[in-house]
Amino acid sequence: MVLPVTIESSAKRLFPNLSPEQAIVELLLERAQRNLIKYQAMARDFEKKYERDFEAFRKKILALKPKS
Repeated sequence: MVLPVTIESSAKRLFPNLSPEQAIVELLLERAQRNLIKYQAMARDFEKKYERDFEAFRKKILALKPKS
C-alpha cells in the first residue's frame, strides 16, 4: 500500500513500533470500536424510549402497508 508522505509520517509518530500499514489498521480498528460503542448507546436509548428493540420496530414498520 502506498501512503501519502504526511500520513506515513503521522503513522510513524503515533505508532513508532509499527509499519505504516499496521498503524492505519490500528487507527481504523480504534475508530470502528468507538463507532460500535456509539451505536450500542443509540440502541439502548431507542429501546428505552420505544420499549422494544430496533429489529422488532423495523419488522413492524416493514409489515405495514403503504398508504396510497
